Amino acid sequence: MEAILFRSVKYVLLIVFVFILNSVEIGLAYEAAGHVTAIKGEVRCRRVRANSIETDLLRLKSGDSFLIADILETGANGKVQILLNDQSLVTVMPGSVLRISQFSFYRDEGRMRSVLLLKNGRIHFNMSKSLKSISSLKIETDLAFIQTALGDVVVDSSALSTELFVLAGSATINNIPAIAGGATSIGENQSVVVRSKEPPTNPSVIPLQQRRKFKRDVRQF
Repeated sequence: MEAILFRSVKYVLLIVFVFILNSVEIGLAYEAAGHVTAIKGEVRCRRVRANSIETDLLRLKSGDSFLIADILETGANGKVQILLNDQSLVTVMPGSVLRISQFSFYRDEGRMRSVLLLKNGRIHFNMSKSLKSISSLKIETDLAFIQTALGDVVVDSSALSTELFVLAGSATINNIPAIAGGATSIGENQSVVVRSKEPPTNPSVIPLQQRRKFKRDVRQF
């Protein structure tokens, strides 16, 4: 009888724990990670409704909040900039699909932790200069995942390849799936490519004209 009662109590506690955990995750999903500072052309946002798995399709405008778990979709002529709460700047280029899966900013510690999912297209992520090296940014694509602590990086993703450009700082890129093997760390002014079922290529130097284009893309709206 005691064993049955003990199992029943454990089961109830497990249900309560899962409910609390889900509630926390749902709550975090509706927190603002930042806001739109510049927008051009067609940019849409898929936002999960409160306490639901349904989504609403919104057209963003300058000043709108961008929430954790929002999915950004830019049209062929669309681009958008998001200023995150830690003052990092994300520029999403045309033809991109991006989701900020996780975002936490600990102001007193000068620390940010963020996970982005880039399904397609290109983003330019310039981490705030005020952050400390204990910060962590992870960008996932279908073919690779990228990690940096204090970087200014551009990631270009398609079904065939993921390309990483480091304009400042350093970053590490790993291919997916892991059976393909390989992880490469690169520094400032270097780039590397991951293709399906292949390890990362050897690092190469970013041409000056390409660096200038990345900078122009951030300024021109």
